[in-house]
Amino acid sequence: MFRTIAIWVFGLIASALAGMTIGAVLMEQGAGLGLIAGLAIFTIARLLLTMPRS
Repeated sequence: MFRTIAIWVFGLIASALAGMTIGAVLMEQGAGLGLIAGLAIFTIARLLLTMPRS
């Protein structure tokens, strides 16, 4: 359980920082949008990768 929580917490923090950096570089005032995009991409990818196969 602790491992799962740690993966989510550190993954979300890392994706948020990466998204903020990329957003700030690509557009003026884009850090907030990059933060949201980074969080969304990580969450969607993580959920898709852990989805059970049918």
